[in-house]
Amino acid sequence: MGFFDFLKSPEEKKRDEMMRKMQAQIFPNGSAQIKNEVADISKLLNQGLIKKYSEDDIMSTYVHAAAIYFISDDKSPESITTSILHNKSSVVTKEDALKIFYYLQKRFNTNPLQTLVNNISRGISDGDKLFMVAKGGIVELKKAYKDITDLGKFEVVVFNSLIALRAYRINHPDIYEKTEEDFFKALFNQAKTYQVNYEPDRLVDFIESRFEFYSEELEGIFSNREGYLPSKLFSTFYITPLINVPESNSDLFEIMEFYGGLMAMIKWVSDGSKKI
Repeated sequence: MGFFDFLKSPEEKKRDEMMRKMQAQIFPNGSAQIKNEVADISKLLNQGLIKKYSEDDIMSTYVHAAAIYFISDDKSPESITTSILHNKSSVVTKEDALKIFYYLQKRFNTNPLQTLVNNISRGISDGDKLFMVAKGGIVELKKAYKDITDLGKFEVVVFNSLIALRAYRINHPDIYEKTEEDFFKALFNQAKTYQVNYEPDRLVDFIESRFEFYSEELEGIFSNREGYLPSKLFSTFYITPLINVPESNSDLFEIMEFYGGLMAMIKWVSDGSKKI
């Protein structure tokens, strides 16, 4: 504890503790790992005879960039480099921010799915791990198709929840009930984050009705039902999220593009859930 830590508010102390835990996950080998990676970045950015950045400049920029990459849903080059450049301690150019991004991408994403599971596995319940996989599917949909509103994201998380919970129940029937309880706590908290301002009873009813609807849609997808298209899923995710009765959409070109992204997301969530 620092000399003046007793002056900090409980909120500040909690935030500092969260930051320490997150840094331990990002750099499990501590200061030695940070030093080695900062040296890598220095070689990457300070090429040639002119040294553009000091070690302190690179340290503050890189540690912040690694934290942003670790916690971000959107790990696109545009999102991460923008975050790097907006950091008040950052002094790098846009070109060098992009170099840092590609270093982080290689560093974290040797196996993106396994990296996610590893990063969320320390001291976290299976329910929370499973929920992170369900939520992480949003990134896969965005990469394969396009971005989505917060209310649409909640629909996607509920859809992925059904996939994740089914996979976990098959693999771990003996501990499923406890995991399900932790999972739904996380899901309810996420509803608040996405401004789904339903009373608890209404939220429960909504999720139950969506599980019934999404079960029918998944059956249509995996049974190769003749003529099936995910027009209602497309509409529910992107056009009218939270609508009481999901409706079809007639934009066949857009639905076909969406279908590809949907299948990529389903596979990613299913594979991730089986690893927990």
